[in-house]
Amino acid sequence: MIRRPPRSTPKPSSAASDVYKRQGQYEISRMPEGTKLDGGDVVFSDDTYLIGISTRTSREGAEYLATKVKEAGYLAELIPVPASTLHLTTVMSTPRPGTIIAAEGHFSKEALSPLAEELLWVPNRETYAANTIGYSDDRAIISAGFPVTREVMLDAGFSITSVDMDGIMQADGSLSCLSVFTR
Repeated sequence: MIRRPPRSTPKPSSAASDVYKRQGQYEISRMPEGTKLDGGDVVFSDDTYLIGISTRTSREGAEYLATKVKEAGYLAELIPVPASTLHLTTVMSTPRPGTIIAAEGHFSKEALSPLAEELLWVPNRETYAANTIGYSDDRAIISAGFPVTREVMLDAGFSITSVDMDGIMQADGSLSCLSVFTR
């Protein structure tokens, strides 16, 4: 799917879609005019895409992605993101199957409970650290300098690697911004 990014993001070129078309192994779908989708509003959890509706992702963009992932055999849940929040991954992530880590004050327990078997809450003052990268055997990468989040994750059985993100944080970036996920 070739997304329509928020106005502040450069438009994707057709070069990528041209390469995928030539390879013949991907279906190329362009989002309709007037829709917006930011990658930071998409979190994959088990077999479900959690799609945030935010200042950077329109409801129409979220619904379009939801339709496409359902066609591919996955589930999709639309999640309203508070206006005070940049996008979904700013305040939550899924460091292992069945687990969501979220910053307090952005979502209610009732809103997130149906989406995960385990909810880990970090204090609002450590919101930045809710953006984690989980990988095999309950290992996770978290941003350094957030002791409560570190303790919450250690108590939940994670093995933690902390990374200094100060420079990236100053530019409103986070761990997931610097990551490429593959299957």
